[in-house]
Amino acid sequence: MLTSTLHRTAVLVAVVALLLLVWTAAPARAEPSRGDIAAGYQLTNHSPAGWFVSASRALGRGRFSLVGEANAVHGAERIVCFFGCISDSVTISRFMAGLRFARREGGIRPYVQYVAGVGMLNGTSDFGDQVGGGIDFAISDRAAIRVAVDYQGTIYDDHTFRIAAGLSRTF
Repeated sequence: MLTSTLHRTAVLVAVVALLLLVWTAAPARAEPSRGDIAAGYQLTNHSPAGWFVSASRALGRGRFSLVGEANAVHGAERIVCFFGCISDSVTISRFMAGLRFARREGGIRPYVQYVAGVGMLNGTSDFGDQVGGGIDFAISDRAAIRVAVDYQGTIYDDHTFRIAAGLSRTF
């Protein structure tokens, strides 16, 4: 099951990468980006099989943006110990929105962000949040490779560190 999940994740990332690279043919511009969309792969200390999708929109000409993100990890191990220990495989999903502070121009664009929303563990929902940052490394005028490190928290889940990598397209 983990192999098929990894395969589906790899195919999704490859398709998104191809679409972003085809979509990036545009004339050079001097003004900062108004926002971006990004998608890619994530791994946490619970699971190596996950994905993320995010979008942001600049608030005026400053460095702040509204950001929304959905992400999930599949096959995460949950161990519950009361009178004995039970281990099972779970899916953890998060749907969040918040603020990002970022450099929106140049070839290397660092950012920090805080998002909060709903986290779901096998269909049971609860409050979740995520704080972290990353860097977009420009590969063309409109496309970048995104690398991020975050700290995720939910009430039902012990707190998780996440590493994510993917492609970003600015507009």
